[in-house]
Amino acid sequence: MNQKNSNRQIGALPGKITGAGQTAAFFIMFIALLVMLPLRRKLGFRKLTYGALFGGAFVLYLLDSLSGLRITLFGGVVHSGGHGLLTYYGLGFLILGLWERHRRWAELKRGEFWHTYSHGISYLEFLPLRRDWIYRNMDPAIAFLAGLWLRNLGFALLGIVVMTSAVCFRIVEEQVHQRQLEEDLDACDGIIEANTRAQMMQRADAQPASPHSMRETGGISTGADAGLAEQIAKRRKQAERPDGLASPDTGVYQ
Repeated sequence: MNQKNSNRQIGALPGKITGAGQTAAFFIMFIALLVMLPLRRKLGFRKLTYGALFGGAFVLYLLDSLSGLRITLFGGVVHSGGHGLLTYYGLGFLILGLWERHRRWAELKRGEFWHTYSHGISYLEFLPLRRDWIYRNMDPAIAFLAGLWLRNLGFALLGIVVMTSAVCFRIVEEQVHQRQLEEDLDACDGIIEANTRAQMMQRADAQPASPHSMRETGGISTGADAGLAEQIAKRRKQAERPDGLASPDTGVYQ
C-alpha cells in the first residue's frame, strides 16, 4: 500500500457493483471528473471517455443557460444573460480532456503502459504527508475550497458546481481506498489461512491431531476433524514409502 501511486492504478479498477449502486457510482464519478481532470496528471484512458468529456461539457453549458433564465410575473421566460463562466469551464474541461485522452492513447501505442482506469497522480505529492491522505483528503479539500472561494466572489453557480464535484471526488477516493484495503486484508487473511493449514498438517505428522485454540490459528477456525487430520497424515506417510502400492479397490496405500 506504500508503493508509489499503487492506489491510482490497481485500486482504480471498477468495483463489482450492480443495479442502483452501479448507477449511483457512475453519476458520482461523472460529477467528480469535473475537478479530477484539472487536479490530476495522467488520468487513465478509460476514465476519459468521449461520453464523459462531451457529456460534462454539455451539462455545464446547460446549467449556464438555465441560470440565465428568469420567470416573470406573467409566466413569460426572459433571458437575463448569465456570466457564461460555466460554459467556459466546460469548454476548457472538454479541450483538456481530449488532449489528455490523446496523450494516453499515444503512450499506449508507444508501449508506455499505464492503467487505463487510473485516477491519476496528484500535484500535491511533494507535500511531506502520507500519500493516501493526500489523495483522499487534500485534493478534494483544495477543490472544495476553490469552489467556496468562487461562490464568495459572486460566481455562485460555478462555485456550487465545483463544491459538489469536490464532494463526489472525496466519495470516489474513499471507495478506491476501501476497495484496495479490502484486497490487502484478503491477501493477509489468505496468508494466515495457508500457514494455519500447513502447521496443522505438520503437527498431524508428528503427533495425534488435537484441537487448536483460536489464538494458535490466528483467529480462524481450521474446520478440520481430528480423525480426518490423522487419516491425511497417515496417507502422506504411506505415499512417501518407496515400495508403497495403492489398493486396487480403494486407491489408498496399504
